[in-house]
Amino acid sequence: MTKFQDESYHAGPSRSHDRYPNDARDIINAKRHGRPADETDRFPAFSQNRNYAEYPTGFNPVNMQNLKKYDGKQDPRQWLRIYSSAIKVAGGTNSTKVIYFPIALESAPLTWLERLRHDSIHSWEDLKKIFIDNFQGSIHRPATRHDLRLCKQERGEALRSYIKRFFDTRATIANIADADVIDCFHNGLAA
Repeated sequence: MTKFQDESYHAGPSRSHDRYPNDARDIINAKRHGRPADETDRFPAFSQNRNYAEYPTGFNPVNMQNLKKYDGKQDPRQWLRIYSSAIKVAGGTNSTKVIYFPIALESAPLTWLERLRHDSIHSWEDLKKIFIDNFQGSIHRPATRHDLRLCKQERGEALRSYIKRFFDTRATIANIADADVIDCFHNGLAA
């Protein structure tokens, strides 16, 4: 088999955990290698070397539960930076980023992943490119000064509601002068 840049390929269960023979990685890896390939256990888009790669020694995804799963509405580049950092902090490698990836997806992006062309992802770089290309168009773009100017208090709308909408919009705009914010807010108030 092939040796990867960031980790070595294991043909069977790792024996690096002799002190802890019931380590979860060893149990999972032993089960994966102890049975014939079952297509229900793999994502068709992942190449063979990714589908059967092992989690590295020391990989501890406990804090990954705090990572918001990707639902297709966030900026995919921004989400990937956070995901990548979380995997590194947990002790993972680039291969780990690929094999753990499905766990970090909500239903719609997971369905997208399952329907990708067979054997189309060979590396973390491949996965990042395909992911960004697919989800880049579906993100909510940051608002602009024009959007803030269009934020108006509706007839009968409570002031509190208008203030919340206005500042939710304002929070997504980078580099806008305080004077412009004040002007837009004042002009948006109902007479």
